[in-house]
Amino acid sequence: MHFGLHLQLLQLQDMGDVYPVTAEGRIIGGILISIGIAVILGFVSRYGTTLIEARAKSNVKDKIDRIKVLRYFYISCHETKLVLLE
Repeated sequence: MHFGLHLQLLQLQDMGDVYPVTAEGRIIGGILISIGIAVILGFVSRYGTTLIEARAKSNVKDKIDRIKVLRYFYISCHETKLVLLE
């Protein structure tokens, strides 16, 4: 009989919804729900920030590489122009 009670509690069938009925219980429940949402949103925000920072660093590196290529192209064109004028 004792084992059957534990088995029934583990299955959690036909237990119905459990919710607070007193004002104190509802206040505590609301606070716990708010804390849970804040924690989840904190993790999501942190992960999103990490992704955005990684993308921004990648964009900066790409722009620096483009500037280097354009600078090299400009210098080579300028040198070619000087050689042609001589």
